[in-house]
Amino acid sequence: MSCKMCFRNEPFFKKPSKKFLTVEALQKIFSQIQPRVLSYGGLIGEPLTNKDICDLIKIVVDNDCKAIFTTNGQLLKEDISNKLIDNGIHLIKITVDAATKETYKKIRQNNKFNRVINNIKRLGEIEEAKKNSGK
Repeated sequence: MSCKMCFRNEPFFKKPSKKFLTVEALQKIFSQIQPRVLSYGGLIGEPLTNKDICDLIKIVVDNDCKAIFTTNGQLLKEDISNKLIDNGIHLIKITVDAATKETYKKIRQNNKFNRVINNIKRLGEIEEAKKNSGK
């Protein structure tokens, strides 16, 4: 993405190589320290691009730690939402940055506003359905 406000679009920014937290690395972290909260996303990129994100959330929760992350919501599809909720995610922060499709396009430089809004609605519906079913 090429969001207007992101420092990664500045000429001084050197794009780092793409690296993801692995299951093995996270298990090593928990073997050495016992964090209380693990937060994914924000300045380091979109956590949902990591194919192991749901497994990482499960490891965090299984180690009596709170798992939270920030996402732009574009990749928050139904199957991922189900897995995140089932694996015990504590908090998902979704950045939308606009109240209208037109403003969103100006800021985020893409036309995925409706997708993000629908993903947010669906996440809420899934969570509510799971609460009501006792799962």
